[in-house]
Amino acid sequence: MRDRFILILALLASGSASALAEPPTTDLLYRTTPEKLKPQEFPAKLSGPNPFYPERAQERRIEGSATFRVTTGADGRVVKAELIGEEPWGYAFGENAQKAIDQWTFGGGAKTFTYKVMFKLK
Repeated sequence: MRDRFILILALLASGSASALAEPPTTDLLYRTTPEKLKPQEFPAKLSGPNPFYPERAQERRIEGSATFRVTTGADGRVVKAELIGEEPWGYAFGENAQKAIDQWTFGGGAKTFTYKVMFKLK
C-alpha cells in the first residue's frame, strides 16, 4: 500500500514539474490561426435614421457603444440585427441603436457582418 502511495506521489510530482517547465502562452490566437487576421471591411450605411442618445447617459455625460451581428438582404436593407454587446451596460445604448439600425440600408447586397454603433458626446 505504501509503495502505491509513493508511486502516485512520484507520478503527480513528475506531471507538475513538466507543467512548470513550459512557459505560459498568451498568443493562442496566432498559434491557431494560419495567417494574420485582417480587419473586417464594413459595408457603408446608405440610409436610415441616427439613433437617439439615451437620456440618462447624456445627463451623466457617459459615452458608449452597441455591437450588432447584422444580416442584410440583396437590396441592402437590414433583415436582422442581433445585439451582441453593449458598453457600458444599463444605459439603453443597445435598445436605442436597435430601433435605428432596424431601419438602415447598407451597400454591398446580402451579407452578415458585425457592426458597432458608437455614442459620442460633443
